[in-house]
Amino acid sequence: MLNIPILYILGAAVRVFASDGATEGHAATYNDAPASYDDASAPSSPVLTLTNENFEQALAEHSRLFVKFYTPWCSYCQALAPEFEQAALQLADEPVVLAEVDCTVDEDLCAENDVQSFPTLFLFNQGIPTLYDGAREQLAMVKFIYRQLLPVVSDLTHVEPLTLSSFVLGDDVAVIGQGSKAHYQRFYDVAKQLRDEYRFGWQETDKDALTMTLYRQEDDYEVTFQVPDDDASTATTTVDAAATATSTATSTAATVLETSTGDATEEKAAEDGDEHRDDDVLDEAADDEKKDLATQWIYKHAMPLFGPIAANNYMDYDLAGLPLAYVFVENSEQLADLDKEVRALARKMRGEMYFVYLDTTQYPEQAEYLGMRTDDSSNSTALWPAFMIQAPPLNRYVLDQSKELTMTALRNHVEQFQRGEAELFLLSAPVPAEPYDGNVRVVVATQFHELVTQSATPVLLEVYAPWCGFCKALAPVYSHLAEHVQERKLPLVVAKMDGTANDIPEDLPYDLPVDGYPTIFYISKDANGTPYADTFSGDRSFSDLIQFIEKQPGMPTLDLTEEERAWAPVDTDVEEEEEHIPGEDGVWPDEYEDVEDDEEEDTPVQAGDKSEEEEEQAAAATRTPPSQPAPHDEL
Repeated sequence: MLNIPILYILGAAVRVFASDGATEGHAATYNDAPASYDDASAPSSPVLTLTNENFEQALAEHSRLFVKFYTPWCSYCQALAPEFEQAALQLADEPVVLAEVDCTVDEDLCAENDVQSFPTLFLFNQGIPTLYDGAREQLAMVKFIYRQLLPVVSDLTHVEPLTLSSFVLGDDVAVIGQGSKAHYQRFYDVAKQLRDEYRFGWQETDKDALTMTLYRQEDDYEVTFQVPDDDASTATTTVDAAATATSTATSTAATVLETSTGDATEEKAAEDGDEHRDDDVLDEAADDEKKDLATQWIYKHAMPLFGPIAANNYMDYDLAGLPLAYVFVENSEQLADLDKEVRALARKMRGEMYFVYLDTTQYPEQAEYLGMRTDDSSNSTALWPAFMIQAPPLNRYVLDQSKELTMTALRNHVEQFQRGEAELFLLSAPVPAEPYDGNVRVVVATQFHELVTQSATPVLLEVYAPWCGFCKALAPVYSHLAEHVQERKLPLVVAKMDGTANDIPEDLPYDLPVDGYPTIFYISKDANGTPYADTFSGDRSFSDLIQFIEKQPGMPTLDLTEEERAWAPVDTDVEEEEEHIPGEDGVWPDEYEDVEDDEEEDTPVQAGDKSEEEEEQAAAATRTPPSQPAPHDEL
């Protein structure tokens, strides 16, 4: 990892790069010095206190303000406070001021800046805010600030080797572009999009192609990519995993040790060639994909070889779109035993699969969602370490936990996955002893094909969550509907499935997108015998459900009076909670944000302060259709 002295060296280099930008768009000048107002907090804290009265003044006086919006009762804000203060001390000599706004005091100011959760951090650059969504740690915030102090692209064409080396070593990931003036704008556009996460430099050459070299110094990793021109059909990736970032940074070209086809996008471009393209109509999707090729390549190669997965980085993995190999450990000793060999495998698989580790003592629910057995009641073998692979978006391939995890078994599982021979994990509740809840058929994942896909009768399927308030409100309506269907002997099965305890199988002849609870599908076959699924979008009333059924092919109009159609359950005390929208990454503890509750504004929100019902809901939520992580401390 980077250490503080390197960052201080970088601080001096920042001003060098900022002052000698010869190319338009490179240069930036910083004439501001950190300042503070004469208030009581100034002598005791390097962080400036902002209020309704001095906020606009601060924006006018400081070209760069990094502002923390917080509340004193927020537990995450309390954890952030010392990190933020240390960052302010480290950046004291830089042209940026760190400040804070107490949202319990200046509510209007926080509302004006669209602060919806705590803490929220914005960097105001010339008054224009940029949301910071990185780790709430000193080092991460300092790196972010230094990236913002640099130009979008730093001109490195004529710098000394030592300066170039300092630039590369000054951040986790540095990307150096090389090419002619004609290529610069394309590289600049990529850099502008990703500048919050990585640093970018440019070396003008007489090359007739744009190349990008990515350096990840912690992993001693270097890779070069030749970006295809607009009319090109190939893309080349070369990897140098042996040379150190220090030595390669002083060279204008990477040493090519291995040629890799990279991702499927690059392979497809090379395979298709121009002869497969329509000369008159360029496929719009393919054109967009080509425009994003450089961005995808950076995301793919910028992640660590083997590191923790967390709320502040799982989206980076998600954007890269590669399979994710999880190593589950419960202590640092287990991690140390596997670290060297897993890193070696990860280096070999670079660009094809990511390797991460998960602390199961901290995130047992996520491990369970991913298909791991977390109950050791069988005593057959130790639960951890363990291994599984997740392929986008939701497919999970679990290595048998009943056997001790060895590197041989781990490698074999990876090879089986690559050959398409690994067994797909399907989350399923046990088959119920009683198949019906009243007149509603209970479905679990292991019976889905038998009861739904292969059903000779149309199926009305509700996917629900036990804790969902809307689902609870729907329950008497849905039960009443099932009763009517039974009484009238309609050719329809009214069924339900707990979406938090069961996966929907992937190999269906139709899509069943569950974007919230409850979701209701009508599943049948059309006049040609083709399976289809129709999604209910009504107001969950009995009348709307009846109309939804009646509009389906082959379904009769029910002989119901207007009064019968208008049936509604007697008012209950069920609280209609907000629908839960499943993600693709499992449910991770939201350790970075506290959302203000107007009714309990003065009540501190502490981690773990949950009722038994809330804890049950949170546990259930961990098994909603999702695919990765939350703030995850290194072991």
